[in-house]
Amino acid sequence: MLKNDFIKRICNIPIDFRNGEKSSLELAQESGFQEVHQTINAEQIEEYLNANPDLIEAWQNWSLDKRVSRGYYLQLSSKPIVGFYENGSKSVKKEFNSSAEACADFILKEVSSILDQNEI
Repeated sequence: MLKNDFIKRICNIPIDFRNGEKSSLELAQESGFQEVHQTINAEQIEEYLNANPDLIEAWQNWSLDKRVSRGYYLQLSSKPIVGFYENGSKSVKKEFNSSAEACADFILKEVSSILDQNEI
């Protein structure tokens, strides 16, 4: 599979989750993220998101729909932010210049988090 195919599968996780019957863990595993996470970067994902802007909204909805006590969040406001939520408060915020840039960072963190939490 080509690197762009992996990026597409990774970026489409929220769409596939809403359309199917697979868990976020299954989709993260099937995306091939574990195989390519060290060879892809946020800029490549950002480029894909810029070409497919509907995915940015899908990831924003994914973030808003999460029901967890701790985890990453994506906030697309006047200044896009990726942060970490834990113990009822938001912390470790990082601001970005564009929604696509923030979303790419969130995707890398979120998919890593999904896979890491399930290796315990």
